[in-house]
Amino acid sequence: MSVRNFRFYRTYEGLKLLYVVRGFVEFHRFYRTYEGLKPKKLFNPL
Repeated sequence: MSVRNFRFYRTYEGLKLLYVVRGFVEFHRFYRTYEGLKPKKLFNPL
């Protein structure tokens, strides 16, 4: 494997990991917001 291909592969793997982590964080934030809004809607029907 040449140096350029290795560098590209490392960048690709790093970006993939970054996207997975970012997607997990976004999903966790959305899930926490959804879970936070659900009881308020149930107990506070305004």
